[in-house]
Amino acid sequence: MFECNESCNNSNSCIEIETSYSHIFNEFSQGCNYDEECISVWGDCGQGLGGCHYAVNEENFNNELVESLVSDWISNDCIVSVCDCFDLPYSYCNDGVCDISYCQGSNPSGCFLDGCDDNYLCLDFSVTNECVPSSCSCDEFSGNWFCTEDCNGGSCFQIGDANIDGNINIVDVVTIVDSILNDSFFEDIYDINSDTTVNIVDVILLIDVILYGNR
Repeated sequence: MFECNESCNNSNSCIEIETSYSHIFNEFSQGCNYDEECISVWGDCGQGLGGCHYAVNEENFNNELVESLVSDWISNDCIVSVCDCFDLPYSYCNDGVCDISYCQGSNPSGCFLDGCDDNYLCLDFSVTNECVPSSCSCDEFSGNWFCTEDCNGGSCFQIGDANIDGNINIVDVVTIVDSILNDSFFEDIYDINSDTTVNIVDVILLIDVILYGNR
């Protein structure tokens, strides 16, 4: 009976340690605003605890607490199996959460897959004549991105960039005014206030963007 109780207590302790460990990496340490805030760290699956790698906000990460949990994990004989890992991956801020990638840089696929920031529109057009693939995947073994051979992934352009040259200036105002006078609209990119109508209000708002940066 004593051995049974001891085994049950150890089992409960292992679950508690594993839960606390998971919370540190998956809840308390991942918030971010910029890539520079994130770092890649080794997990402890070599001791049977957690995964291979994690991306954490360096300022919020409590490494001493992690080491304490690993020590308790070993002391309680919680180790069942261990892992074999790739090299330490890259880290970046992915939509407010630190994330890892085994390929350097962000996914080069176009915005039709991942979307654009607010006030930007995804168009199947590139001012640089570079091919923007529809989809890419990371090969963890080679560390390289492999992409589809098409060039229809789409690029993000700011709403109001009427001539799609990557800049907002007086040329865009002239372009929109000309389209209004000739009743020929490219409404998605010309429609500054997103009311599905292109008119003088959009022209005024665009001038305001150019003069004051208000958007």
